[in-house]
Amino acid sequence: AAPGVATPDALRVPLGSAAGSGTSTGTDTDGARVVKTGTLSLLVDEGKVSATVQRLQVLVAGLRGYVADSATEESGKHPTASLTVRVPVASFDALRSQVRALKVTVLSEQASGKDVTATYADTQAQIQSLTAARNRYLDILSRARTIAETLSVQQRVAAARRQLQPVS
Repeated sequence: AAPGVATPDALRVPLGSAAGSGTSTGTDTDGARVVKTGTLSLLVDEGKVSATVQRLQVLVAGLRGYVADSATEESGKHPTASLTVRVPVASFDALRSQVRALKVTVLSEQASGKDVTATYADTQAQIQSLTAARNRYLDILSRARTIAETLSVQQRVAAARRQLQPVS
């Protein structure tokens, strides 16, 4: 194919921003927490799938993101790749713009947002409650006088820590 002529090599890039930590969850002016999700389907020049994937990985890293999943199929007549990337919400639109600047043809684009404020608030409340319970047990543990008391409280501290691990 002639330089600059698009051929059917394809690259699908599901974009996303993960909820959970403060750097991955966007906060609107009204205090809402939003998770954004999007997909870009790109057409790249023949033989440029791998190079485009590498350029996308550099873009994502530059926006404090990461590649969550990647699959490349370079055999056959029409190589393809699919990347799932995660970036902070504040970088979501910048990533979309920078992908467009890669001199690729955007075949389709989809973007959406989901308000996760209630889920975020519930998780934060659960973390605070479990942390407070663990701290109370640690205080009680410091005052335990017998081996039986110590073992009983240690079990409760361990249980509180296990409950905290998946949510924090």
